[in-house]
Amino acid sequence: MVVVLESALVLVFPAFALWAARTGGTGRLWRVTAVALALIGGLALMAASAGFGNRLAAQQGYGRTALGTLALAALVGGLPILAGAVTLHAAAPAPQRMGPLRPRRGCRLVALLLGRIAALYVLRALP
Repeated sequence: MVVVLESALVLVFPAFALWAARTGGTGRLWRVTAVALALIGGLALMAASAGFGNRLAAQQGYGRTALGTLALAALVGGLPILAGAVTLHAAAPAPQRMGPLRPRRGCRLVALLLGRIAALYVLRALP
């Protein structure tokens, strides 16, 4: 499941963001980005609950588990989405002249790697 989500973050969202920037400009791009970030946050909150099979919620409580899950989702999922949107916004005057997804995909892959490294440090620092 995680592989499918990571693939969607790297491959599907940039194409959808490019469509949003071309058809509605930067306003639509930021609305699509906000919806994607809210979706990631909502999925993280659902994944932190005991109803979805998280055993830590029963031991440590939902609040602490939800904070850790949100931090992890923000670093691993939110950072690549935000990096792709910022890269696309920087190319907003001429998104048609750029290659379809090459610069944004590279930026998102770097952000995905940096988010994972930061997530590892955050998770090690938690008691």
